[in-house]
This record gives sequence, structure tokens and C-alpha cells, in this order.
Amino acid sequence: MDCRRDRLRAATGPLHGLVEQMIERSGLFNDLQGYGHFLAAMHRFHACAEKALREAARKHLAPGWRQPASARLLRGDLSAIGLAPAKRQPVPVLANRGAVLGLRYVIQGSALGATQLLPRALALGVSAGRGGAFLTHHAACTREWPDYLSQLEGAELGPAELDSMEDTARQGFELVGDCLRSRCCAMEVHA
Repeated sequence: MDCRRDRLRAATGPLHGLVEQMIERSGLFNDLQGYGHFLAAMHRFHACAEKALREAARKHLAPGWRQPASARLLRGDLSAIGLAPAKRQPVPVLANRGAVLGLRYVIQGSALGATQLLPRALALGVSAGRGGAFLTHHAACTREWPDYLSQLEGAELGPAELDSMEDTARQGFELVGDCLRSRCCAMEVHA
């Protein structure tokens, strides 16, 4: 039988690929304006995902999850380059442990992508103290990936929770794509 990581990779592969193509082809790392759009989109996603995970943790559905600093760091990055956060996304309800693990798959896995994006952001003149705190921090979170995989494989999940895990991971990638496409993530420049 396939491991759950392989199951999630198969379930989300096309959506994950689409998100990667959107980032590559959209010019988000060609200039600070594009980078600002990337930050606004990531803030919108992470603020939504973190709120959903906080609610799940209150219901004891998120063992092993620690409140990340992503949304806070993204707000600071946006402010550092003179932008305001975009309107928030509606927050999904994570109904079970499988859904929590599915959303965490998207978040934890994106830390691996951050290692690829950080050098491109630094080339735009941002730094950890000036618009690059999120990517700097998130790229360092790759050390959490093995712990997440251990939790993913070790969780006792029933068939409905396994289905929910896949569905929520797909929805997580869809949400990232929606945030990247959103006009609401267009820059709102502070005076």
C-alpha cells in the first residue's frame, strides 16, 4: 500500500504543478511590484489557513500543530515594502484530523518551495529585515518536514478521514491558486 505522502502527492500533483506554473510565469519575482503581489497572496492564504488550524486545534483535531508566524511575518513584509494586506479569504472548517493533515501538507510542503524562491526575492533587494522575513523564516522550516511526515504516517485515520485529507489538500492548493489570481491581492499602496 502507498504511504500517505505518496497518496497526497498523487491527489494534488496537477494542482501543485499549476501553482508552480503560476508563480513561474506570472513574473512575481521580476520586480518589487510582482513580489508585493506574491506577498499579498501568501498573506491571504496563510491568514486563512492559520485561522482554520487554530479553530481545529481548539477542537483537539490538530495534534502536533504549532501556531506558525507566517501571517504575522507576511503582514510585516507587506508593510516594509509599503503595502497593505489584502482582504481575507473565507476560512474553511477542518472537520477532522485528516482535513488538518491535508491542509498542513500544503503549508509544510511550501517551505520546500520557499528555499527556491528566497534567492530570487533577495535578488530584488529585499532582506530578512526588509520585506523578506516570511521567505527567510519559511525556508528554514524545512526541518519541520520530517516531523510532519511522521505525524502524517502515524495518525490513526479512518477511511472518511483519509478522503478528507486528500480533499482538503486539493482545496488548499486551489486556495493558493485563487489567492495568486485574486485582484484583491493587487497592491494597496500606503500613503
